[in-house]
Amino acid sequence: MVIDDSIDVLTNELLFIFEELISNPGDMKKKFLLFIFSLFLLNKTFAQCNTVVTPSVISFCGPGCYGDVTFNSASGTPPYDLIITGGPTVQYTSSYNWTNICPGTYPYSVTDASFSCTDTGTVIIVSNPLPGVIVSPNNPTVCLGGSVTLIATGAVFYTWAPIVNLISASIDSAVVTLNPVVTTTYTVVGYTIEGCTSSVTVTVVVNPLPTVSFNVTNESCVGCCDGSLAPVIYGTAPFACLWSNSSTSFTNTNLCSGSYSIVISDAAGCASTSTAVIGTGTCNPDFTVTPDAFTPHMYWITNNVTGAAPISYLWTWGDATSDTIPFPSHTYAQAGVYDICLSITDGAGCSSSNCWSSNLARMDAANSMISVTVVQQIPTSALDNSESDFTLYPNPAASQFTIYNSQFTIEKLEVYSILGEKIFNQQPEGQQQVGIDVSKWNNGIYFVKLKTSEGDKIQKLIVQH
Repeated sequence: MVIDDSIDVLTNELLFIFEELISNPGDMKKKFLLFIFSLFLLNKTFAQCNTVVTPSVISFCGPGCYGDVTFNSASGTPPYDLIITGGPTVQYTSSYNWTNICPGTYPYSVTDASFSCTDTGTVIIVSNPLPGVIVSPNNPTVCLGGSVTLIATGAVFYTWAPIVNLISASIDSAVVTLNPVVTTTYTVVGYTIEGCTSSVTVTVVVNPLPTVSFNVTNESCVGCCDGSLAPVIYGTAPFACLWSNSSTSFTNTNLCSGSYSIVISDAAGCASTSTAVIGTGTCNPDFTVTPDAFTPHMYWITNNVTGAAPISYLWTWGDATSDTIPFPSHTYAQAGVYDICLSITDGAGCSSSNCWSSNLARMDAANSMISVTVVQQIPTSALDNSESDFTLYPNPAASQFTIYNSQFTIEKLEVYSILGEKIFNQQPEGQQQVGIDVSKWNNGIYFVKLKTSEGDKIQKLIVQH
């Protein structure tokens, strides 16, 4: 749109000449002729030069000088004189392109060479502000399985990415609730009514839950109530505990046969609940869980149960299924976090239970299925039998451990958690001795894997601060 201004400068000039004639009568003939000519001009009608400004109003987002307009004149006698208030004064034949215009209001006039036509108008350049998008809370932390609500402000509407683990609202809402299973960075884009955008990122840090295994001492006889439970905790120290019998001591003593649960809270404020059973007698439902050294998502359970024959078994897999044979196999078909428990009763009437509460996790339905197989001894094909090929010390390690070898070249060093997650990797570049800092690692079992010129070598490492 063009804003036309009707400015009659000739009327003002005519008044000025008339005042001069009265106040200064000298050279009256010359001034009289000028007065008559002014009257002629006053009665003359100027045509339009049909100047089109494209566009005459421009808006863009953010600071800067991005205005760009073109003047096109179609009538009158070229060249045309263009005068822009606050801008350039130029002469053009048929069109003129004015660029890099800063925000503002610019009146202009166009006159042809014979003064037979004139156009006036205004060019308007508008800079629309970018939205100042803010997300709160900023970079929050949650515990695995928990959720967080993010609130965006500063714009009219929003989009979020990625859209995984969205449990309420929608991706174009100002408020979303999320339950990520791993630390995830989200980006929110804010939009104004004018279509201007800006974005910010927020990282939701997911802390793992503490995991627990138990050293179980059954009561020595029925009603003796001299059993005990000592949890072995893996996570971020320091820990706090609360037993189902209201004890807050880590080692729960003077226990009768029965089931006891414990809530463990770690330094990050994350908590998990695990259960153990005190039996009667000396039977032991012991078992160990070991990831296959070569096949991802495959685990071996070694049955270390002791007691008087015959022994009855109840394996519970944490997904509402169970087995009652000594050496079952199980596959987790659904995404989830699982505990594995074993309860036994031996021929002497001793009953006891044991749970592996390291939260075996299949995080997503797209992940490979996790399978576990109970065996008396892990097959040789599932283990790397070359542990003697390199030295790993000290083991257990508290702050640092060292790898030493003199038989092969180490191409790559990797460390995996008991859940099969790679937590460390390094390329030693032919070194025979490598030191690794574990002072910030959680207590637990890890597997050190060396890729060498002679194949892969694996050893188990225990970190205990």
